[in-house]
Amino acid sequence: MQTDVIQLANSQTPSPSNILRTPAELECTSQQDRECIAGRVASAISELRNLEDLLLNDDLDPRLLTDFRDALNRTRNTAWAVQQYLACLTTEADSTTLIQILAAERIRVTYQLGQGLLKDLEQPDLKFQAGQLLELYRVMKDLTARLAELVG
Repeated sequence: MQTDVIQLANSQTPSPSNILRTPAELECTSQQDRECIAGRVASAISELRNLEDLLLNDDLDPRLLTDFRDALNRTRNTAWAVQQYLACLTTEADSTTLIQILAAERIRVTYQLGQGLLKDLEQPDLKFQAGQLLELYRVMKDLTARLAELVG
């Protein structure tokens, strides 16, 4: 999942607001969160149905379709995770297993994003901003150091 989708990476004990808030939901920050999110989900469902028709009738770049499928998969996993988390809250069950599943999903998605990014970086016609590459380099360096500690 893009760090973008679930903010559990920054919290050991996530709350529903930590899970539900994404950059795309910035306007959903008050007591009307549920109504706002419900409306956005309904709109997304309608848009996805329209996109389905377009996908069936158009010839698209396979990489674009792959990215679209990955985004849908992340959204589906996020919806499932939120649903499971809310179930843990209502039954007072331990959410540790769920957090481990989410961490495993982030690892899977990071691997996929890394593979895609490697291909992008090999494209001579793509131009990248130096600042973005530097930020990516720094976080990947820290991640690599931590992974080295974990895997020996």
